[in-house]
Amino acid sequence: MKTVSLSLLLIFSVLYSCHQAEKATPATLPLTLVDGYGPFNPGFSKLGNERQTNPDTQEPWRKMCLNVRGIPANWINVDKAMVWLNTNQLVYQNFTQGTFTKSQYNEFRKYWKLTADTSQLSREPIKCYVYTLRGFDEQAGKWAVMIDTNNNLDFSDETAFYPEVIQGKNPFSYKKLTLINYEIYRKGKVLKASLPMLVKTFGSDFFYNFPQYAQATLKRGGNTYNLAVSFGFTRPDFDIIGLADLSSLSKNERLSEDELIEINENVRLAGIIYKNKGVDFYNNVLRLEPAVEGKQEYSLQAGYPFKPFAEREFTSKRPITLADYKGKYVYVDFWGTWCKGCLDDIPNLKKLYAGLDKNRFEFIGIAQDSPERLTKFIKKQDVQWPQILSDKTNKLVESYPLTGYPTSVLLDKNGIVLARDLRGNELRDKLKELSAE
Repeated sequence: MKTVSLSLLLIFSVLYSCHQAEKATPATLPLTLVDGYGPFNPGFSKLGNERQTNPDTQEPWRKMCLNVRGIPANWINVDKAMVWLNTNQLVYQNFTQGTFTKSQYNEFRKYWKLTADTSQLSREPIKCYVYTLRGFDEQAGKWAVMIDTNNNLDFSDETAFYPEVIQGKNPFSYKKLTLINYEIYRKGKVLKASLPMLVKTFGSDFFYNFPQYAQATLKRGGNTYNLAVSFGFTRPDFDIIGLADLSSLSKNERLSEDELIEINENVRLAGIIYKNKGVDFYNNVLRLEPAVEGKQEYSLQAGYPFKPFAEREFTSKRPITLADYKGKYVYVDFWGTWCKGCLDDIPNLKKLYAGLDKNRFEFIGIAQDSPERLTKFIKKQDVQWPQILSDKTNKLVESYPLTGYPTSVLLDKNGIVLARDLRGNELRDKLKELSAE
């Protein structure tokens, strides 16, 4: 009898141990930086300028601009630009140094969705930026660029270069990178860091990015999952990220935007659905949390239901709900008249909308804007599809996990997300495919 009981106890112990080993627990994964673009399609940001013809009328954030030395004497039409590497840190340290008021700081926090937790930010200024110069080199007879690689605000010790052109066939290739030095605040210490920077031209404009991403490893159920994390290649603070499971990709495969796992979206690893909780930049880790089983989840991620809305159409004031369009494919566009990328999409959207069968397809715009600007734009541009205004009362856009503008989703006939951020020819081809069904 004792032998049987002991055997049963051993079996129970083994089963319990296995159950415990397979139990889903949060994962905190250290990050390792890797140069290049990896499986991601990189974005570029346009180099701005700080020429101030009337400083008294400039926006408050322009007070963060610094003076530089060493501008080449043989350059004309020179623009200098501070490229922000960590917006949270840069805005906070300028607030603590009195560059702008608390009300301005709070306004910036709201506009740029900055963290309210300042415990992981340095009160003392750190070099969380890099300066660039661009101008016409009269001696060489062409436009040139300099980067303040050692971050000393002096270009006399830097070398000018003439950027490559962004090629249509392979826009992501490059011949030369520039290594820049800056500072990060991590675990209570100011640390020196470096980062590869690329500057290219397209037409008369200059664009930049940082060819670097991060990798992390998750070990579960006897398997190893290699994960890649991108910050979009335009600001290396990992505030906005895309996550990819490298084990599911073939060699040299690149992911489209709608295939990336954004913050608070789900990824299945080792039979467990994890929610991407983003990068803790202060501790240099990626955080994953098991999704709650059985919980109804709305998302902008493909395969998940889109959160329903019940509002009023902006122009007609008639009630409008997502349920009204059940049985139709619906393209939902989050936009605003202040967003250049959004406005660039309008002509193409008008053309596509005009050719759609309205019995099978509909466009809906959700605009974060002022009523006056939206009214004027819709009338001037003759935008025909329904619009919903997200304002201080309904706070509609705040109920969706947006990470930037423009953002869009294409929904199937039951309100399930088919794809995210289809633009231009990709959207045209997808609508054509669905029309042919």
